Amino acid sequence: MEIPIHERHVVIEKAWNIMKEKEVDPLTAITIAEEEIENQKKKDKLGEKNYD
Repeated sequence: MEIPIHERHVVIEKAWNIMKEKEVDPLTAITIAEEEIENQKKKDKLGEKNYD
């Protein structure tokens, strides 16, 4: 998945939190973060916006 430059900081922040919570390696955390963001974008397109 190609992340636009203006969104990369979001992936990095999310990956950092995942690394701390789940104690996984950085590449795994980045993959999980990218998948979560992609899933959230799909939900947003369907009108299920989540503003945590």
